Amino acid sequence: LSDSECRQGLEGDIEPFKGLLLRLFFVSVGASIDFGYGMQNLGLVSLLLLVLIVIKAGVLWGLPLTSKSSADQGSLLALALAQGGEFAFVLVSFCTQQGVLPEEVAKPLVANVALSMACASLLFLLHERVLAPRLFATQTVKVGADEIDETNPVIIAGFGRFGNVIGGFLHAQGVGTTVLEIDPDHVDLLRWIGLKVFYGDATRLDLLHAVGAAEAKLLIIAIKDEEKSLALIEACRKHFPILQVLACAYGRDPAYRLIQEGADSDTRRGLSGKKSSGLPVVNR
Repeated sequence: LSDSECRQGLEGDIEPFKGLLLRLFFVSVGASIDFGYGMQNLGLVSLLLLVLIVIKAGVLWGLPLTSKSSADQGSLLALALAQGGEFAFVLVSFCTQQGVLPEEVAKPLVANVALSMACASLLFLLHERVLAPRLFATQTVKVGADEIDETNPVIIAGFGRFGNVIGGFLHAQGVGTTVLEIDPDHVDLLRWIGLKVFYGDATRLDLLHAVGAAEAKLLIIAIKDEEKSLALIEACRKHFPILQVLACAYGRDPAYRLIQEGADSDTRRGLSGKKSSGLPVVNR
């Protein structure tokens, strides 16, 4: 049926049952776990759990080293996959039904896998709060703002989806833009695809002076953080009163708050040099 012309309809019909069957599987597995056996043999189960996690974590920790990955990534991979998998329940149950494994061996194995899966969140906490801060803190490097080597009539603060669209439109119209982005990973990605982006926090007054906010004609705020947007508007109103500001509001209430900042009573100059009153607010 998967090779027939009806496969698309069949996939759509079967899709709702996938989650149901998966839940049924875990319920049946949970019901088959003998918790009384685990409590009576807590020492054996704990020893098996420790052996499983240590062996799997040790093997997985060494794999990234062969691909020259960082130690931080290796530890995260090792602890994320150190627990047993769901297929172990199926395999142990099948072996028990076929007489390959006796019940005395299957019970501690099932309890061991179940406990290892329950410890997954604890292993993540171990990496985040113990290993990463202490063992890999020296690998974290603070990145300062870039040196600004150009000024343009338009400044874009934030280069997400909205800033990207506006920047592409202005570039197509031949309008020079200076882009500021605070996410270093996003800056690296944009530079990798050939875009000129400066890393830095647009709310810093020294950075605004560096990008030429005093001479620029328009500042486009495309930051999702509402508090940063309000702080940036306040700084522009105070230090760059003739700079026109176009702000992006992610919702109706943030749009009202941007307007209530008092920009409507202000008068600013547009790209053409003509005066325009108020703060343009784009509600997304």
